[in-house]
Amino acid sequence: MTKRGQATKVSPLPLSTPPRRACKTSPKPYDFDPTVLGVSASKKKAVAPSPFLDPSPPPSRAPTTIADVKDLVSSHMDSLKRRLDHCHSEILKEAEASESRIAKRFKMQTQACMQAADEAEKEYKKVSERIIENMEVVKTSYAEFIAEAQSTTSRVCKVVIPELARSLDKAIEDLRGRYGQPSTPV
Repeated sequence: MTKRGQATKVSPLPLSTPPRRACKTSPKPYDFDPTVLGVSASKKKAVAPSPFLDPSPPPSRAPTTIADVKDLVSSHMDSLKRRLDHCHSEILKEAEASESRIAKRFKMQTQACMQAADEAEKEYKKVSERIIENMEVVKTSYAEFIAEAQSTTSRVCKVVIPELARSLDKAIEDLRGRYGQPSTPV
């Protein structure tokens, strides 16, 4: 048994899987024709074997000693580590691609929002300018109306009322003269 910190023994078993050799002497157990089911061989897709779903081949010989078992476990651990590293790198690639897509979408949405905000600000400026112009027109027309009303009132007070008072006095004098009433000096 090895203690911690000591170097582990290198496995005599190969880490990579040896290519499988077809046995030419074994007969086919049964004959299967995929065209019978309506699927032609040309329609089949070639699927690449997944490196982490392909099980390790069984060892060529059964381990007989503890050292052989340790070596076998070590090679399986190395294989699992490689598979985990591969899975981890694939997950990282997918996460980075997803992050990139999200960043692009966010950038596009931000640009659209900024454009909408700019258009709204331009429209606000146009509306506020129209309101200011209309306020100026209303102020001007109100000032003209007040000036005209004041001039009319002043003319009425200075000219029309005295004229009415004189014509009223004349009418009263005419009535007195007609009915023989003496005029009283005012």
